[in-house]
Amino acid sequence: MWWTRRRYTRERGQGTTEYALVAGAIFLIVIVMLQLLGKNTNTSLCGGAKGLGGTICGKYTDYDLAGGAASGPRSMVEGPDGNLWYGEETTNVIGRMDIGGHEILPAFSIPTASAVPHDMILGPDNQVWFTEYGTGRVGRVNTSGHFDEFFTGNAASGPSYLTVGPDGNVWAAMYFTSVIDVFSPATFPAPGSLLHSYSTGVASDPGGLAVSPDKSSIWFLATQGNFIGVMTVATGAVAHQYSTGLTSNAHLEGIVTAPDGNFWFTEWNATNIGKITTAGTITEYPTGTIDNWGIVVGGDGNLWFCARGASEIVEVNLSNDTLKPFPPPNASGGILNIAAAHDHNLWYTDESSGQVGRLY
Repeated sequence: MWWTRRRYTRERGQGTTEYALVAGAIFLIVIVMLQLLGKNTNTSLCGGAKGLGGTICGKYTDYDLAGGAASGPRSMVEGPDGNLWYGEETTNVIGRMDIGGHEILPAFSIPTASAVPHDMILGPDNQVWFTEYGTGRVGRVNTSGHFDEFFTGNAASGPSYLTVGPDGNVWAAMYFTSVIDVFSPATFPAPGSLLHSYSTGVASDPGGLAVSPDKSSIWFLATQGNFIGVMTVATGAVAHQYSTGLTSNAHLEGIVTAPDGNFWFTEWNATNIGKITTAGTITEYPTGTIDNWGIVVGGDGNLWFCARGASEIVEVNLSNDTLKPFPPPNASGGILNIAAAHDHNLWYTDESSGQVGRLY
């Protein structure tokens, strides 16, 4: 048989050489392992960009969620237990993925119905915080599945994005009321845990949030106002509104503080991503598609973002500000948000197909 070990011995002086022909068996094992890892694996781009502590080869693997294609996974973050946590908008749960075993874990049901979990972060209290876009609440959940929820007083306030401020508090953007609320994790969800409610400007509709490199301000994306605002941490005053260089009606979406000392952001309604310096100078970079969403810093110091319109994840090389797309084998049109994990992979949510996946 082709997999049988065959031994050949040849006497040459004092030495004996042995040969084991096992290449066929190794090939079979590799194929089986790839099948076990997931159903959609693309190896065509191996040897690609240097990634999160390893090499991102352009391989994609998708994992079906229990809620099916209509589950609507959106945001994603690595939790305090080393697993991936994600919100499912339609099924109203917080899901979890075992990174090591690539296994979907039992989900936690959000106590309030129709919550529409929008954004997620790991809080300074080692709990997973999330916004409830559909109910006007901000929530958190621990590893045992215990939930705390805070009602903002307006079910239509539209809690959108979160960040941990340099003051150790959780800052939450309220999309429809154009304010940023500041919560104390130490007293949450007691009424006094809402420390401040700062205005971002009339009809600004704040979205993505990021902390400045010097820790003095929170930078926010005014989605409908079409500007990038700078809110002083100490007072909540909006010190600057930058818009020169932005495409009109870009619908700014995600923002991240980058290792190059600048902020990078995505545009949902324009075919660009952008960079803004701390002095307010804006530069846009064409992506070739609208519907650009989540953006994250990789372990290599470069950026990765979801180009949903092209159904792919794109790397931004900060050494020369160039973009390199990594197209998946199956274009679903739903790659929405992205997270960097300790396993040196990129993980993402696919809203259209009801899946989470990894790029490695």
